[in-house]
Amino acid sequence: MKLPSDFFSINGDPFTKEELSELKRTVDSSLPEDYLEFLSLHGGGVISETYSHVQLRTNDSTALEVEATMIFGNATPIDIWGNAIQLDPTWLYDWGFYFCEASNPPEDKFLINLSNEEFSIGSILYEDEGKVFQVSKDFTSFISLLINSRGKAPKAPQRRSEKFGKFFFPSKTVKNIEFPNVNLDH
Repeated sequence: MKLPSDFFSINGDPFTKEELSELKRTVDSSLPEDYLEFLSLHGGGVISETYSHVQLRTNDSTALEVEATMIFGNATPIDIWGNAIQLDPTWLYDWGFYFCEASNPPEDKFLINLSNEEFSIGSILYEDEGKVFQVSKDFTSFISLLINSRGKAPKAPQRRSEKFGKFFFPSKTVKNIEFPNVNLDH
């Protein structure tokens, strides 16, 4: 699975064969092969903000935008052992594997569905306060969704400068510019 070079802002080390074996032993259910392959190639990391936005459809067909901030991997603070496996049992469901942090951790989570019969096994689910939404059919589709969402995030609002004509500046970068009082006669 190929990732854009700027997909992660911080990247962990790829998992060794021994670490993958230990992960498989630690998790009761089988983890999907595409997810294990991802760990062996990329390890995990902090997702760059450009790729982190995901649009979901809720049960009443409204759009819900959520953010995927990091895929747990092989480095602090994205350690899979501390974040996904060693969680308080009230936060880790027996039907899902917590592999990716959302913008409001640990209450909001991205999980790999291991045994929840309401959704297809291996699908990626988003859980928020007991409400569960399917994000994608599998892990590879989840990564593709993040990659393809690049540039689809809403643009920053723009402000028009009346003083200098019809120039537009992104509102985040507009600063008050003071010009010195220059006397051209001297």
